[in-house]
Amino acid sequence: MTIAEAATKYRYEGNGSTDTFAFSGKAFSEDDLVVEIITRATDVLEETLTLTTDYSATIATNGTASIQVTNGSKIPSGLQDIQIRRDLEKKQETSLPVGSPF
Repeated sequence: MTIAEAATKYRYEGNGSTDTFAFSGKAFSEDDLVVEIITRATDVLEETLTLTTDYSATIATNGTASIQVTNGSKIPSGLQDIQIRRDLEKKQETSLPVGSPF
């Protein structure tokens, strides 16, 4: 059985000054999130930001997150969007025998 991947992502329009963005999906750690700068007109990925170098993330107890772009040159301009998405490691820790009821 295959489980379809459903990425949780949020995209915000840049304006050259806003540096804090919300992630309303569930995140378990800072490493679960990927922050990307996208050219709005063409939908082309320009750059993937680096945690602690370009941005910081704060995870609330309910799993929501706040992203703050700390590198001033990485704040999205009026022609760019910032996209925050969850990227969880995929692993199966349980081994099920072939032909089992599962």
